[in-house]
Amino acid sequence: MEPTLPEGSLIAIDSADQAVSPGGICALWSRDTQGALIKRMWTGGREGVYILVSDNPDRERYPLEVWDAREEEGRFHLLGRVVHVEDVIAAE
Repeated sequence: MEPTLPEGSLIAIDSADQAVSPGGICALWSRDTQGALIKRMWTGGREGVYILVSDNPDRERYPLEVWDAREEEGRFHLLGRVVHVEDVIAAE
């Protein structure tokens, strides 16, 4: 999510906040990569459809993804909303 979240940043996630607010930064678990992702999320116009976007402009490495939770159950799991970011490098 660079440049918004510099590499090595510490983030705090509110796991109780499962609501998707337009452009909100969320943490998700990806079945495909078996790891956590940080993405901006938008609803895709239909219930259960989401658009996941990285702030990193390199679209070849970080493409926009459309997730239809009704048809791709388990592909992603919303962990919560990012509520705090601390740039560890800048803090040193």
